[in-house]
Amino acid sequence: MRHRQLTRIVYRIMKAVVSRPRMLAVACWTGADYRSVRASVGGDVVEHGAVVVAFWLRRQPRWLHLSPWACRDAQQLLDGGSPTGRRASSLATVLHEAIHARGLEDEAQVNCYAVQLVPAAARLMGLSPARADYLGLLALNYTRRTAPPGCWNALACRDGGEWDLAPHRGNVR
Repeated sequence: MRHRQLTRIVYRIMKAVVSRPRMLAVACWTGADYRSVRASVGGDVVEHGAVVVAFWLRRQPRWLHLSPWACRDAQQLLDGGSPTGRRASSLATVLHEAIHARGLEDEAQVNCYAVQLVPAAARLMGLSPARADYLGLLALNYTRRTAPPGCWNALACRDGGEWDLAPHRGNVR
């Protein structure tokens, strides 16, 4: 259930960007268990026409809940698998939920921050700087392409934009 490697990576990334990080345990669920956990909080795996691949709840502030497919894709990265859009998205999803756990609710802003943190998280997973940067680009493109309406802001999430975490470093395009 608890994914120790992802838990450590999330903590280290959050420690780098916030003054007082919160330890968040990353829970990887099987298909049946994930559906059951979603149902226990009044949710479903598909909501508003989109598949819920992960979630964080205020009433369970120390846990990030991941679907089996998000865990599988993140694990494939940890196991040395090649960067793909889905794998990049799974890592961005983990970071996205960790950012929500810090209190940020704006989906577009959270998506923007999450994709910018993907390369640093990928380096912690053992990817080379070039592969980590490529994974970050895949995460950016995948998130931009698949974000529901209102969940991406191209004006604020760009190099030098309002939500750029490291202006002039080329981390958002």
